[in-house]
Amino acid sequence: MIDNSRLENSLIHVARRYAPALIPPGWQKPGDYPGALPDLAHSLAAYNVLLMLADAPQASVKAWTDGYQAFYQAMCSVLFPSYMRVAAFYVDQQEPLIVALYGEATPVIVAMAGFVAPYVVARQGTHPLDLEILGMMDMILDEIEATDLPREDYRRLRDSGAAILRQLLNEGVRQLPLTPSARPIFDQMAAERATDEVLRAVPPPPPEDLPEPPPLPPDLPEYLPPPSITAPTSAPEAQPARRRFDPDAVPIFFNPNNPNANPQRGTNVPPPPVPPLPPRDPQRP
Repeated sequence: MIDNSRLENSLIHVARRYAPALIPPGWQKPGDYPGALPDLAHSLAAYNVLLMLADAPQASVKAWTDGYQAFYQAMCSVLFPSYMRVAAFYVDQQEPLIVALYGEATPVIVAMAGFVAPYVVARQGTHPLDLEILGMMDMILDEIEATDLPREDYRRLRDSGAAILRQLLNEGVRQLPLTPSARPIFDQMAAERATDEVLRAVPPPPPEDLPEPPPLPPDLPEYLPPPSITAPTSAPEAQPARRRFDPDAVPIFFNPNNPNANPQRGTNVPPPPVPPLPPRDPQRP
C-alpha cells in the first residue's frame, strides 16, 4: 500500500500544474485535504490527467505505460484525431510508483480513469474470456459516445482496444487501486478476486461425513497372530561342545598346531611354497 501523506502530496503537486482549482484554499500540508484522495484523483481525470499506482519491477514499467498510451492513441485515432498527444511521467521517485498520464482528449482520459484502470486492477494476471473484454470495450465506447460509428469502424476500434486491454492484464505489473470505478461491476470483480485468493491460501476443511470403507473380499486368509516370544518350557538338548578349530570352519590349509600359523581365524593365508625337487641322477635306477 501507499502512505496517505505521500499520495496527498503527489496529487496536490499534479493539481498545482494541471488543475489549481482543485486545491482547497489554505492547503498547507498532508491531512489538510478535506475529501477522499481517490475522489481527487478522479477529479484530475477531468483535467486530462490519469493517475495510477503500481508495484512493478523497473524493467516492466515502460511496457505497462506504453500499453496505456497505446490504448489512448487507438481511441483518439478514430474519435479525436486532432488530440493524439499523450505522455506519461513519474510524479516522484519513490515506491510504489505514482505515474501520471496526460492526454489532450478529456473524454478518453476520463473513460480510462473510470473503466480501464479499475478493470486492470480487478482482473490483472487473469485470462478473462473474449466475451468479457469485448463487453468492457462496449461500455467504454458507450461512455465516449462512439456508438454512432459505422458498424465496421466500431468493430475494428472495439477489437483493437480489447487486444490492448488483454495485453495490459499480463504486463507483470501489479497495479494498485486509485481512481474509483465508474460502475460497481469493477468493485465486485476486485472483491471476488480477493476472496478467491484468500480461499486458495486456506486449505479446505475435511468433510464431516467420511465415506464408509469398502468391505473386505471374502477370500482373504484368516489372520494369524505373530508368534509370541516366551521362555521355553523345557531346556533344549545339550549340544556337543564345538572344538576351537573346527575343520569345517577354517581353510583346509590351516594347521592349528603350527606355531607360525596366523592366529586370526578365517584369514586366508596361502600355504608355504613347495620346495623344488632335486634333479634326478641318471645313474640311479
